[in-house]
Amino acid sequence: MISVAFSPDGQLLASGGNDGLVRLWDLHSQQIVSTITNPTPRLAFSGRLLAMGTGGDEWGVDGGIVKLWDYVAKQDVMSLPNSGNRVAFSPDGKTLATGNANHTIFLWDVLRREKVSELRGHGAQVRAVAFSPDGRFLASGSTDDTIRLWDLAGRRTQGVITNVGLNEFHYVGQAVFSPDSRILATPARPGGIVLLEVDTCQAVARLETDFLPVAFSPDGGTLLARDEPFNALQQSDLSTKTLRGTTALSPIPWDHESDAFSWDQQMIATSHQGEQRVILRSALTGEFLFALRDLEPAQSLGFSPDGRLLATGHPNGTAELWDLTTHRSIFALGRTLAAGCGDDGKVHLWRAPTLSQIDAAEKLNGPQ
Repeated sequence: MISVAFSPDGQLLASGGNDGLVRLWDLHSQQIVSTITNPTPRLAFSGRLLAMGTGGDEWGVDGGIVKLWDYVAKQDVMSLPNSGNRVAFSPDGKTLATGNANHTIFLWDVLRREKVSELRGHGAQVRAVAFSPDGRFLASGSTDDTIRLWDLAGRRTQGVITNVGLNEFHYVGQAVFSPDSRILATPARPGGIVLLEVDTCQAVARLETDFLPVAFSPDGGTLLARDEPFNALQQSDLSTKTLRGTTALSPIPWDHESDAFSWDQQMIATSHQGEQRVILRSALTGEFLFALRDLEPAQSLGFSPDGRLLATGHPNGTAELWDLTTHRSIFALGRTLAAGCGDDGKVHLWRAPTLSQIDAAEKLNGPQ
């Protein structure tokens, strides 16, 4: 399972697998409502649309395209030619940004279904794109070791941030916007975190640390950062530009495969190469909370918006949904049925088993 994503209202879960299929699940009825053929997907929700970056490769070198799927009408809306497979919706859902291997970012009008702008300037493939919370700016990260900040009203480069410590496995090299969109925090080389004023793209402070920025507090007064092995968190006071404290996290194996923060930034989930568990730790105290056990090694993780559920995606093409209160798997996605496109070229939809049906089958036959 390459990727999982919850809809903004937490009612749907999209899971994209190595089998080339994206399955859309209704979490209330525990049913598959759509199955879409889409290799190596990267997923993003907005309104009634699901954007799927498809094709290309994991590193963004071989291109790919983005497809838009209307999950209410259960139909393909359009494919975006030469778009690349990196994708992000603007906060209002009206604009879609895509980044490709040809060093270009495209902006698409979602309602008119057309490309409205091309942003050029990177010297290598664009690996990630992210909108500021107010939708005025776009940050793009590239393997040319720069982050470009774009003023979307003028369709121009607001500034170029060089010597970025780009982490190719995280969005925009782990650059983070403040909630009010005024500050961008980005890791720098050979170390430190630079705080930039978004309107001017001027550095306003530098935090001397080898940690990586993760998130701002909801009030924008604190920056949370983590170390590379994910064994400690730092809290920096942005009013004084000083380190407030460091929280040691309960140790985890060094080779973590995937990680996710809960939306309220109070819980951290990590999976680990070859291990049949996911570790949950407190982002506030650093303590070990619990582990989800006896599951396939997890390749992707995602918290639901309310923080009650965790989706885990697995290399064998399955996914599971976990209740973080009971620590129990609610249901398995793709474990007991197959779905896909028929030879007639149509998308076929199957009804997934309910939780009671899964429990009854396991009592009768044992776990599948």
